[in-house]
Amino acid sequence: MTKKYIIPLIVILFCMACNKKNKYVTDEITFPVEEGYAEEVNFDATPINIMDSLHYEDTLGDVIEYEYEGLLPAADGPGIEYNLTIWAQERSQEGVFSLSTTYLEDSYGESHTYTIVGKKQTLHRKREDKEEIVYELIPQDGTSSLYLCVDGDSLIVLNQAMEHMSPVSNYSYALKRKK
Repeated sequence: MTKKYIIPLIVILFCMACNKKNKYVTDEITFPVEEGYAEEVNFDATPINIMDSLHYEDTLGDVIEYEYEGLLPAADGPGIEYNLTIWAQERSQEGVFSLSTTYLEDSYGESHTYTIVGKKQTLHRKREDKEEIVYELIPQDGTSSLYLCVDGDSLIVLNQAMEHMSPVSNYSYALKRKK
């Protein structure tokens, strides 16, 4: 008789355990986080001051703020708005960044904004007999780096192999510098 109740009880407990999501807690504010995705921005939480991570040396000049924005393609929506701010000293190859991405109108008609912060490294490489400058944005949360090729006042988003991507429809992979 007890065997008859044990199996359904195990199935119920298993379903309950599989249905739980990870929680991210910041200043007593808890919200669910799907595994494998960045955390949604919570403006009520205490923000991380990424400027505290900027390595400053007197000989490298003033800290300069660079801001870029652009609309890039999305697989299941009208696009992703990128807002990138980089802080670096004038003559430094390193810096810090904050990147906000807004996924416009998902399948439910809602938009979602995510923010990552981290370090910026400047890489130099030769491509087609031309010197290129590539920024590697290394997120503080350990997710994959983002590679951006400097092209005048724009940054071109590269894939993980640091290759230029083919344009999609009316979109380019460029972030334009704000004036």
